[in-house]
Amino acid sequence: MKKTIFTLLFPALSVSFLFAQAPREDRMDIADAPRAVLSIELNYTSKTVDDALSQKFKEEKIKTKTSKGITLSEGTKITTITPDIMDYFFKVESKDKTKAVLFLGISKGNNNFVTPESDVKVWEGGKTFLTEFVGYLDQYQLSLDIAAQEKVIKDAEKALEKSVKEGEDLSQKLEENKKDQETKKADLQKQNELLNQLKARQKR
Repeated sequence: MKKTIFTLLFPALSVSFLFAQAPREDRMDIADAPRAVLSIELNYTSKTVDDALSQKFKEEKIKTKTSKGITLSEGTKITTITPDIMDYFFKVESKDKTKAVLFLGISKGNNNFVTPESDVKVWEGGKTFLTEFVGYLDQYQLSLDIAAQEKVIKDAEKALEKSVKEGEDLSQKLEENKKDQETKKADLQKQNELLNQLKARQKR
């Protein structure tokens, strides 16, 4: 296994943790055989979970490869789980339109997968990883929501600026129109006076 150090620091658990199911033992086909893995149901779409996981790997500079829907990180140290080097297998499946399941398989190499019987400490570490990942997901989604809201505000600001500009232009036009009316009114009065003068010169 290639050696990579992967230290995960998750924010404090948030409200959604209260609604997420606890990690449980599950089965997943890896290397053409059913393996003991951990899984957790998450209150996020599969795309959100996938994107958050990819973002975490990117932040931690973890090299992964994906095949048949399974993301593999070989020779990696995830200190939340164990200080030892392991191979980690991740898979995200959609449960419905609003929920997804994240699977985690842990191998000591050569398809020697960890089970609760073979290494309870690492197994429990895997549970901790999945539990804390809920908090990371919350923060990831929050960052998306903040970015979306910032865009809404930016668009609203642009709309306001446009409206103010149009109002200023209208106000200027109204002022110009008022002056134009005064000029035309004075000219009309002058022309009427001239007409009266002309009429006064008529012979009766």
